[in-house]
Amino acid sequence: MRVLGKSSFITRFQQACVAVVAFFAVLTGLGFSTTSTASAATPSKDILRPTLAITGDDANGKQQTIASIQSVADPTTTHALLNVDKYSNIYARYSVTNDLGYSLPVWNFVHLPWLFDHTANNPKSLVFDPSRGNPEMKSIGFASDLKEPMMESWSYSQDSRYVLQYTPSEDLTSIFYGGMTDTSSVWPIQMAANARVEMTVPLKLAPDFDFNPSRIARFRSEMQFYTDNTSVDKVVKNEITLQITRTLDVADFESETYATLTNADKFEGINHMFDADGKEQPDKTKADAKITPTDQKGIYDVAYTYDGVTKKVKATVKDQSTIEAGDFTISHGSNWDTQKFNGIKSLTDANGNKVKSPGNVKITNIKDAAGKDVDKVDTNAAEKTYTITYTNGGASQTVKVTIGKRASVVTPPARNTGSTSSTVKVPGRPVTDNSKASGGNTQTSTNQQPANNSQPEIQVSPGVAKKGAAVYAKKTIYLHKGVNFKKADRLVKYHKAQRVDRPMFVVTGYDCSSKGALRYKVRDVNHTKKSDGKIGYITANTKYVVNVYYQTMPKKNQLTVISKKGVHAYKNVNLTGKTKTYKNGSHLRVKKIVKYHLTTRYQLTNGDYITANKKLIIQGNH
Repeated sequence: MRVLGKSSFITRFQQACVAVVAFFAVLTGLGFSTTSTASAATPSKDILRPTLAITGDDANGKQQTIASIQSVADPTTTHALLNVDKYSNIYARYSVTNDLGYSLPVWNFVHLPWLFDHTANNPKSLVFDPSRGNPEMKSIGFASDLKEPMMESWSYSQDSRYVLQYTPSEDLTSIFYGGMTDTSSVWPIQMAANARVEMTVPLKLAPDFDFNPSRIARFRSEMQFYTDNTSVDKVVKNEITLQITRTLDVADFESETYATLTNADKFEGINHMFDADGKEQPDKTKADAKITPTDQKGIYDVAYTYDGVTKKVKATVKDQSTIEAGDFTISHGSNWDTQKFNGIKSLTDANGNKVKSPGNVKITNIKDAAGKDVDKVDTNAAEKTYTITYTNGGASQTVKVTIGKRASVVTPPARNTGSTSSTVKVPGRPVTDNSKASGGNTQTSTNQQPANNSQPEIQVSPGVAKKGAAVYAKKTIYLHKGVNFKKADRLVKYHKAQRVDRPMFVVTGYDCSSKGALRYKVRDVNHTKKSDGKIGYITANTKYVVNVYYQTMPKKNQLTVISKKGVHAYKNVNLTGKTKTYKNGSHLRVKKIVKYHLTTRYQLTNGDYITANKKLIIQGNH
């Protein structure tokens, strides 16, 4: 494109040429030689070769050339693909160096896509980005005594009218770098040998660009120059056309349930997906999808990754029911119905509120080790693994249930009190046979199964608490979901504490681990703690857990009150009819121990009764 100035510009330029010719004639007449390296040039064939390039930063922040073209004698065009998901900080860059060996008049133009978009009645594609600064223009190596320096001028219209006043607007269409005095005249400026011109324009994608594959963004640079002064007028054009594409077109979406989000609706956030060559990829499942919960109920982050590009969207689940569950193990021969929800770790209802297990959870499918659908887990199938599916509203999760090994009789360690052994009933355990005894040792049958599916009795030491009795922990222990005490099954940790602060539990049943270790099934009764009311399994090992109530008389029949609030004395064994309160540190003498239901009382020498709770009193004088 050639830009014409006013007729006055032509007159001035012709006058300047006449003056130059006269000047050289004078020099010749005075005997000066005008021969130079330029005399060997052939101006009619000489050509300057400007470069037009589009650059962008890749994912690592390194500048890459997306398209580049350097003109030759004829106008040239190149086409490239611009993926705006893979490149940022886009620039149009124009440069030219005078390598002809002599100075000559030049003017420079860069035309942006908006000029051509507007002409074709298309929406904007790539536009000037004023938020990243002004366009930069540099003239390097020009003569320092130029009367008319290189000037920057701007066009915001489609008819190439240039103004000296810069406006930071996306409507910028063209840039001129040369000579200019007013809004209607532009002309060339003398460019010295080896001088250089650079023009850089920051660009951005227009907000409403539609990514139509038939749309292109066109850039054009023009350089007009004169060789052999004004006798040879030349124009060199470079043109780059870009097809603008992206890798992922994504948007926020909704899903009915968490189950549909993680399955059928997993890729609903992808509107369009494109390969590296710009062609649309219809199979959305070729992308990777990672779903992560947020702090907001029912809202999830979904990260899609394809061809090295990752984009995130928000997915809103209408039914916010969730379930988190894990694999677990149950004892051989134990009661399935009381353990079938042991795999559940956490639940939320349809409104996203946390609920206690099992809530409204249903087991919607059970498969045996052969993969066959069955009605329930057979706990007599030693060392077999079942697969069960929990369903909570719209959420489901499948876990594995493993049946433990066939167990033998367990006799946990106990204090040597000289008393006789007692028995407890453990679900699905072999029956104790005390009919054979030799040398005071009790023999047990390890393979006899309980009759009529009843709970058999197992020989245990007197240190084991009876069902309904209260126990407390002497050392650090955990409350577990299952009997095999896996780390993942821990519900509550109880730290070792002073006697008066030891955690208490009520024994509600018994079970054994897959290796035969006896466990208490208990209810937490620490009423001032958050764990109050939780149900699970703890060890029955008397090194860790013992009866809360004394079962024997103290030596020398002496007791000491250790409760900070003291201990009350009562007329009756059921601790009614209070008579007195003994302060902390009081020493008391007792005459006998009395059982009352599953607890015990001490009767003082005066006939009153006090508790035998170890958290309130201690045997002996202290």
